[in-house]
Amino acid sequence: MRPSSVSYVFYKALTKAGISGASATTARTTFIVDVVGRLRGQDASIREIQRVSGQRYTARIEEIIEQCIQDSNLSTRDMFED
Repeated sequence: MRPSSVSYVFYKALTKAGISGASATTARTTFIVDVVGRLRGQDASIREIQRVSGQRYTARIEEIIEQCIQDSNLSTRDMFED
């Protein structure tokens, strides 16, 4: 199945479920962040995360992880600022 076909099927499923604003890309990013969270403290490589997520480029996984860390740091800082 082509990536565009998978995206279309995912879009139709989300539409039928009444979920708007999500995409296959959003789901993949969420999946990668979840996998990283579960593997924290274990010896998991970027390549292993790439393999299970189906992401083509390791650089994209690194960007997602870095963005997740930045978002987490901002959220933590916001909790303690007056």
